[in-house]
Amino acid sequence: RTVNSNAADITDNCMMSVSDLGEIKNDIQVIHTLGLSHIIATDLNTMISVVGEINDNQEELEKKLDEYKKYVQNDDMDTYNSLVSNYNTMKYELGNIMAYSALGKNEEAYAIANGVVSDSSTAIQKDIEVLSTHANDTASEARERLTSVYVSCQQWYSYYYKRYIDYCSNILCYEVCYQTNYCNQ
Repeated sequence: RTVNSNAADITDNCMMSVSDLGEIKNDIQVIHTLGLSHIIATDLNTMISVVGEINDNQEELEKKLDEYKKYVQNDDMDTYNSLVSNYNTMKYELGNIMAYSALGKNEEAYAIANGVVSDSSTAIQKDIEVLSTHANDTASEARERLTSVYVSCQQWYSYYYKRYIDYCSNILCYEVCYQTNYCNQ
């Protein structure tokens, strides 16, 4: 049971945590790129389409961030909160970028993109890197526990298997002795 629970912990928590962080990182990059695409869009329909894509991606990302919280250990809660805060800053400023861009004020939009949004994106990547490192460390520790439990189980089974074989051998010897009356001679 211990082997199974350790294996389940690795797959259900550690590996899913690493995988989900990868998706979060990718989604943030997509949203950032879409925000920059709004600045270079040349017509209203493209701008409206980009806004719709950003909103859809933000909605999905926010669900993933909420779901990821279950994997966050107490030591990483500050980093997780920083990630969410930096994302919220980026989200707010992307709204400003789109507003300036829609008004044709691309210079102001680029200033925000190269300032606050770029800084938020860099901070987000650092937060994800810290969480990812800790998730990988946790997975390594879980693999070590699994190996340790597996080896101890093998030793336990080996010990009792040998005792069982000895027991069966003794019974077999007794039966042979009894059947042949060899032991009574």
